[in-house]
Amino acid sequence: MRTGILASALTGALWMTQAAVAAPVGTYDAVIDKTSAACLTIGDAISCSAPLLNYLDGLAPTTTVANGGYVLPTPQGALDSYIVVGAGGGAQDNSDINPAPPSEVENGFKTNDVTNDDFMATGKSDGTTVTAGNMNDPDNNGLVAGDNVGTWDVGVNWLLDALTINGQRRELMIGFDYNQPQNTTTSLDYWALITVRDLDGLNTDMNFEIRSPTGQSNIMFTTPKTFASQPASTDFATVNGVTCLDDDNILPILPISGGQCPAGYETAINNAQSTSSTEIFAFIPELNENLLAFSAAGYDVISARILFGCFGGTPGGNFQPGIGYLSDEANGGMTTNCEGGGFGDVYLLAGQVMDVTQMPEPGMLMLLGFGLWAAGWSRRRAVRC
Repeated sequence: MRTGILASALTGALWMTQAAVAAPVGTYDAVIDKTSAACLTIGDAISCSAPLLNYLDGLAPTTTVANGGYVLPTPQGALDSYIVVGAGGGAQDNSDINPAPPSEVENGFKTNDVTNDDFMATGKSDGTTVTAGNMNDPDNNGLVAGDNVGTWDVGVNWLLDALTINGQRRELMIGFDYNQPQNTTTSLDYWALITVRDLDGLNTDMNFEIRSPTGQSNIMFTTPKTFASQPASTDFATVNGVTCLDDDNILPILPISGGQCPAGYETAINNAQSTSSTEIFAFIPELNENLLAFSAAGYDVISARILFGCFGGTPGGNFQPGIGYLSDEANGGMTTNCEGGGFGDVYLLAGQVMDVTQMPEPGMLMLLGFGLWAAGWSRRRAVRC
């Protein structure tokens, strides 16, 4: 009977999501093969290079979606059609997205308002609490509950509605417009933690980490991070400005910071094409596939904390050490690829249509519905929550 009750609740949530009027969220219709050599597993996420996807498909690296490729033109003024997490310049954030309460979305952080810092951080944590970082913390866009200083926040149900367009649920995608061509290294270190929270405290937090490659698939990866955890310098992944390819397929694909590819590599793919095109797309498959189940189980808010650039150490120049952002700063831990004058646009968009008829297994539904998620999936994944 309990399983039937929860299944009914999940069916009702599905109906309401499909029936809701979707927010004006931009869509991305090109289908990305996440197993492609252009994609890399980074903790719980998968990141794919649009220029490299183009090249592997026999297209010019700059080919856009409208012309059958993967690069998405995203000039600053066009970002108001997406759910903006962080943006700079003249971006309009998500100002024309105006959902009704109580589940709304927070405006985007301004990523180029930093003065004399070579890093950008939504929030600063001490292992217990999260406070504001050095980016311009956005005004809340009407999220009635769950807004947290130092994180970007969105309602679970609102996000589901936004991803349901013309009655079809679409895949959650993360776009990253890598605006670093003026940087001599054209590389940038980054780390993020996405937490799904139940504001009533009946369900344990679910955490998804975007980090350096671990050699594991996103399904097998287990994060030790919780909502207020500090990352170590070794947790940071790197967006590299150039990907080097051996046309003879003898040498492995080689990402580098920028400049000339080593001997033996004949082709260089530019992953930082311009400030008006998105070259990097990322996915968090487990978060995306379980959004509906999270909603049915009573989870309310998704919160994201993001760090870009150099943290720890004193490499010189106008670098500011960002003391307290990393768990290993006291022992000399540091990241090295800085935010050097450009800015990154991070936003959410709706990808390919999903098959929502594939419901979670009944056992999973029971765990979710009765607050035992932590005893199930979380125990299987050890310390995800």
